[in-house]
Amino acid sequence: MTKKKLTRKELLKEPDQFMTFSGRLFRFATEHKPQIIYGILGVVVVILAITAFRYFSDRAENRAFMLLEKSMGIYAEALNTKDPQLALLAVEKDFDDLFNKYGKKDGGRFARLIFANMCFDAGEIDRSIDLYHQSLEDFSHQPSLRNFVLSGLAHAYQAKRDDVNAAKYFESIIEGPGTVLKDDALFNLGILYAKMGQKQKSDETFEKLVSDYSDSIYFEIAKEKTAG
Repeated sequence: MTKKKLTRKELLKEPDQFMTFSGRLFRFATEHKPQIIYGILGVVVVILAITAFRYFSDRAENRAFMLLEKSMGIYAEALNTKDPQLALLAVEKDFDDLFNKYGKKDGGRFARLIFANMCFDAGEIDRSIDLYHQSLEDFSHQPSLRNFVLSGLAHAYQAKRDDVNAAKYFESIIEGPGTVLKDDALFNLGILYAKMGQKQKSDETFEKLVSDYSDSIYFEIAKEKTAG
């Protein structure tokens, strides 16, 4: 049976779909926080919830976000009984289909960033790096998401023990606008500088974290390092 097409006015009168979508994403981020790189996905979801609403008049965007919700639900269920690698395999085809059909839509762009995090968690670091680089292009005109992508890249290179590139992307976060994830970047930079034999820069980085981010989860550790 052919489904009736909703008009733009009717779509705008259906907030329940949006609330269901954003609510499930929030629950996903909360329940699976250990599998998510430094809470990046959780914060991305906040921005997703804010920005997605204006696209509900676009049926393609609506379908893209619905497919993303479905795929993340499958992934969340798979994580209950499987490790991140097997959970990734459970949704790989779904995400590929999403990229192929809606890769140029915002739903597809968000899906690519989320899938990059999933690849990271599954230990597919090179694949996650490729996706993060694509995400830099996807969100080149959305500075609010820039730090999330840069942080993903930095942590991925850190996992590859490529300290030079990891430091490069953490530095990009520090040098950019806003404060999102800057305390995380400073903390990791302090560690990387020390590892690379740059003690003075390491000390200065931890000192900046202590002076500028007293509410950071890294504050006490950084304070101990500056005291030592």
